[in-house]
Amino acid sequence: MIGFVRSTLSTLSGRPRYRKYARYGLLQWRDRDAVLADQEVRLAWLIEHAYETVPYYRSLFDATGYDPADEFSMEWFSSLPLLSKDIIREQGSNMLSSATPGAERIRNNSGGSTGEPLSFYQDRQVFEEMHANWMLGLSFVGWTPDDLVVSFWGNPKEFERPPGLVDRMKGWLGGNIALNAYRYNDETMSGWVPTINRLGKVFVYGYVTVLTDFARYLLENGRPVKGVRAVVTSAEKLHGHQRALIADAFSCGVHDQYGSRETPCIAAECDHGGMHLLTHSSYVEFLPDASGSGERVVVTSFGNRTMPFIRYDIGDMARSREGECPCGRGFPLMEMDIGRSCDSLVTPSGSRVFGTYFVRQMYGVDGVKAFQFRQSGPGSIELRVVRGPGFSSESEQQLTAMEGRFGRELGEPIALAVSYVDEIPRTVGGKHRHVVCDVGG
Repeated sequence: MIGFVRSTLSTLSGRPRYRKYARYGLLQWRDRDAVLADQEVRLAWLIEHAYETVPYYRSLFDATGYDPADEFSMEWFSSLPLLSKDIIREQGSNMLSSATPGAERIRNNSGGSTGEPLSFYQDRQVFEEMHANWMLGLSFVGWTPDDLVVSFWGNPKEFERPPGLVDRMKGWLGGNIALNAYRYNDETMSGWVPTINRLGKVFVYGYVTVLTDFARYLLENGRPVKGVRAVVTSAEKLHGHQRALIADAFSCGVHDQYGSRETPCIAAECDHGGMHLLTHSSYVEFLPDASGSGERVVVTSFGNRTMPFIRYDIGDMARSREGECPCGRGFPLMEMDIGRSCDSLVTPSGSRVFGTYFVRQMYGVDGVKAFQFRQSGPGSIELRVVRGPGFSSESEQQLTAMEGRFGRELGEPIALAVSYVDEIPRTVGGKHRHVVCDVGG
């Protein structure tokens, strides 16, 4: 019943996420050929849209001899050059579709799994697609619109004041109770336990690092949580030891989702362990990496018509997986190789601040080619910055102003030392970690 109420209220407020969720829910049970045929239709439409409304793609396609009157060809599509973050930055407004009025463009930012910050534009419908696909992924592990989700997620600004009655009602009506995943300690995690237990049957969703920390706290302190039907993780690589720890603490299955801020909702894991590519959300290619160590993920996202990303090199490593999943879904399968990781940093009092909080501080700082927050002791952080074109005195002032903002927002002082470097070393697997904590314990 409450699921019907949530769907109705959402639709009446002009948000079509539940209609989209229902449509994609039907698509998942079609056979593989039908699912892929649907995907090719979406891809052909996006190419035509990009050619007609985006200056960068019109110029690019014209150079290949593209004729919109011709039948769409996958061979032609596969010959297009890859889209990189550098190209997006260089092209700027040439990447924007004239079909979306300027007032409807919403600026967004990504810290980037490769550590290179990126600004881009979306529109409101992208967020409806994201929410519909988020619900679809949850449904893979048993969720229905009648269920509540406890999310260890959110924007730090959303937690500047304690939630009131209206906030709690909105959360219940929306089916999503948000807990502050950006700053937490043992006392905070102690408070999370009764919050979850009094909600009854729930699904838990959140960052891998935060849920790992919480799971460790539960086990070390003998604090059981009740009624959790499944845990769904996202935003970071889920390692086997983390999956086992979280499953032990919550006494349920743990399932992963894959996407990025600029190309969301790429894949979701079902209760049989299959990581399913959401073919209505994007077209994914797995291309050999120049290092010979694996396959690079190249994504064409269907949701963002305001600033289309076509053959975008996201910077992650994965591979396609042959065969069908026992769950019966028609969506094809993939396996992650090297994902993205994000540490928590430690305040002088011992509280932990999830790394995404620091990544967000870089949003809107122009001319930063790459960055990394690194901590070797509680209460002090080094910010390493690789400067690129567009870095200015204003950019420098924005960086130095962060130290004061940390103290105001986190409630205790954290010293920040900014250093400018030519490059930031990558991991053995070639990934960039934009938040690294070397503090023991």
